[in-house]
Amino acid sequence: MNLKIFTPLELFLIFHFIGDFILQNSWMASNKNKSNFALGIHSLVYALVFIPLIIYYKFPYPLISFFVLFLSHFIIDDSSSFISFLEKIKRIKKENYTEIMWRIILLVNDQLLHLLVIVSILLFNLK
Repeated sequence: MNLKIFTPLELFLIFHFIGDFILQNSWMASNKNKSNFALGIHSLVYALVFIPLIIYYKFPYPLISFFVLFLSHFIIDDSSSFISFLEKIKRIKKENYTEIMWRIILLVNDQLLHLLVIVSILLFNLK
């Protein structure tokens, strides 16, 4: 496969989608909000997905990049810390929204934070 038809950001977003959605099985999805073990497994699978890209682009800091992907994913996907972030930093409260709107707010903010991490990692490694 010719990876040069994609920009690094496009590839990282594709791999993000694979790691965050496609490879997240039902056990991970239903337990990651209740169990740090399940959240850790999901975060590890997510970070492992990026290893081929880290190698392909010859990141000067591969272990740091892997660790940041794992740890940031763990923190962002931890629903208690994420909801606390929304309520304290962004002043968004669940009781002000319908259930579907609240889920959309969570998803959009979750994905924006993951995008920020991915862009940061690319800027840190690709100069």
